[in-house]
Amino acid sequence: MASNQETRSAKFLGWLMGPIPPSGEDPAGRGAPRGAAGRAAWSLPGARPAGHNGPVKLAIPLLAVLALAPALAVTIGDTLESVVAEKGQPLSTATAGSVRILTYPDAVIRLKDGVVVSVRAPEKPPAGPAAAPPGNGPAVWETDAGAAMDQAKARSCRVLILFTGSDWCPWCKKMDAEVYSRPEFASFSRRELVLLKLDFPRHTAQPDALRRQNAELRERYGVNGFPTAVLVDAAGRVVTTIEGYQQGGPGRFIEMLRSAN
Repeated sequence: MASNQETRSAKFLGWLMGPIPPSGEDPAGRGAPRGAAGRAAWSLPGARPAGHNGPVKLAIPLLAVLALAPALAVTIGDTLESVVAEKGQPLSTATAGSVRILTYPDAVIRLKDGVVVSVRAPEKPPAGPAAAPPGNGPAVWETDAGAAMDQAKARSCRVLILFTGSDWCPWCKKMDAEVYSRPEFASFSRRELVLLKLDFPRHTAQPDALRRQNAELRERYGVNGFPTAVLVDAAGRVVTTIEGYQQGGPGRFIEMLRSAN
């Protein structure tokens, strides 16, 4: 029985090339051979009817598409079981609540509740173990936990997870003004961290998926108050937890993070 990959590749190939004319039909009206010989002659480069260049023009891009077939075999909506059956065991697996990330040589597959929700090509590892995102400016915060963990693995660095109430928590606002929005912290984070902000607003609407993700991670890391900063490694293991507002500005806070084992 053909595999899912073979079936999908065949369907895609058929769609890309288009239908072959029935036996005896001359696709260009130029006297092509009839019958099976005509079908073969029409489909082969160098023996096609004059004026019909489709197969030749598609030859090179088609090879590229077929080369990518293994990565394209998994699609949104596939189950964990079908992914493993299709691609085998992953190089690595990361789990956060109901979210699971499978890393393969040719794809990073994210599942939620056992169902594929995204498939993308893996990022190329940077030259250094802690390569920083380019540019200056403010600190860059991710809101997608899966994306943050993928970056941490690629850069071989830690993730600072900030649990905050941006539109109602006064100590969160104070911490943001005195630490997280300061240039010193932004520069430090670009070199050594991936930043993940999990917000719990009271007056600002959020997508349901984002609220569920934030609630699951709050439960996982046992966060009871705001602001709370949880420093984790690239596998999601806790390195240290810093609860509440911290005096001393960015310098002292950076030292707390650097000294954590």
